[in-house]
Amino acid sequence: MNAQVPDDFENGKLSPQTCEFEEAVLGAILIEKEAISETLDLLSPNSFYIDQQQIIYKSLLKLFDACQPIDILTATE
Repeated sequence: MNAQVPDDFENGKLSPQTCEFEEAVLGAILIEKEAISETLDLLSPNSFYIDQQQIIYKSLLKLFDACQPIDILTATE
């Protein structure tokens, strides 16, 4: 008996329930100074389904590690 692969299974990833949730997490990090420290133990860049959002989260982590401010200006640089 072969297991059936879901239609939204692509590149080894199963799509999340909502991509807007990922956007909300990134938005919260950009708005609230302490939000990123709350995500460190919970999320990794691979937690994000959308590749661009993985890149954004990696950038925010680099800013955090460098003790730089995390906001829309520093994130877009």
